[in-house]
Amino acid sequence: MRIFNLLIFTLCYSSAITQSKPFTQQVSTVSFLSPGVGFEQPLSGKMTVKGRAALSFQWSYSYSDFLGSAFEFAPSPMAAAHLRYYYNIDQREKKGKRTALNSANFLSLLVKYAYSNQHYHYGSDGNYSYSLPLHSPDVGIVWGIQRNYKNRFSLDCSIGPSLYSPIVQQEFSLIADITLGIWLGAKERR
Repeated sequence: MRIFNLLIFTLCYSSAITQSKPFTQQVSTVSFLSPGVGFEQPLSGKMTVKGRAALSFQWSYSYSDFLGSAFEFAPSPMAAAHLRYYYNIDQREKKGKRTALNSANFLSLLVKYAYSNQHYHYGSDGNYSYSLPLHSPDVGIVWGIQRNYKNRFSLDCSIGPSLYSPIVQQEFSLIADITLGIWLGAKERR
């Protein structure tokens, strides 16, 4: 817990000291890869908070000589929240690269939660569905990249180590959040 507090304090403090003008902007997006909506709100010059609600799909594939192959998937409503620090937004602007709508790289604390109740099975032993409540919480520190282009295309990818899995499940895993979609709002005049 001390590491979380230290990270958040460091990000907030460095953002407050190093900013001379606000860089980040408010951004709304609609995603297609995992259908949903997102909203990002500036907190300071280089920090934002982003919330996202979407429909994700958990899936698995297995094969064995004895049992044959099987594919399972489960549609899952998902919520995610990022506390982001855009560490290179000012360098991108100095180099003449696009920074509008928070197009930069970031470090983030990512919190995700997904819930699934219905699972669909397709395999050698037949096709069927079954009900199994599955709660999937996760927390991690991620590195990411966000680009919002003039043609409204939006790309937002992040990945990093999960902090939830080592503590609760005693195993290492990664946490990721990937969205492809469009940004909403008035088009730029440039």
